[in-house]
Amino acid sequence: MVGEFDHAIAEAKRAVEVDPVSPIIHADLGGVYLMARRYDDAVEQLRKTLEIEPEFYWAHRFLGVALELKGDTVGAMAEYQKAFELSDDPTMLGFIGHAEASRGRPNEARQRLDRLKEAAKTRYVPGYAFAVIHLALGEKDEALDWLEKNVTDHASPVTNLITVDPYLDPLRGEPRFQALVTKVLSGTVK
Repeated sequence: MVGEFDHAIAEAKRAVEVDPVSPIIHADLGGVYLMARRYDDAVEQLRKTLEIEPEFYWAHRFLGVALELKGDTVGAMAEYQKAFELSDDPTMLGFIGHAEASRGRPNEARQRLDRLKEAAKTRYVPGYAFAVIHLALGEKDEALDWLEKNVTDHASPVTNLITVDPYLDPLRGEPRFQALVTKVLSGTVK
């Protein structure tokens, strides 16, 4: 069940014990800590992951989120940039834009939105990438428009984590967001 973090952490720790050298298993544990809002544990785990595999995209991505949510936007930006270099994932531009807006740099965040729009002309860009920037800019309606598109596109892993993603916390309690969550959980997304 989504949100049962103690159980998820125990299972992820068990997986690490079974395969202690797997970067993805270590990063998954870091990701579970992240969703559980245990940011210090997430940072520690993801740094361990990078000791195993310094060029592992998911570890840099999750570490960036954990650092940003702890308030270290400079450290987060470095991790997001490294992840982007490793994968060219446009979602990282969304995270970079989120961090820029969080640092009080809305013009730079809007430049990231422009880059995402340009990228979307030639490749798929998840709506989530746009949504997180709009959220950091305080533009909830625009963020919800993009999240609805993300859900309609069945873009994962974000859709699967909609109930626990810490970036989406500013939307919790919003009727439109709650309706979207209900739609995802009920499986009525078309």
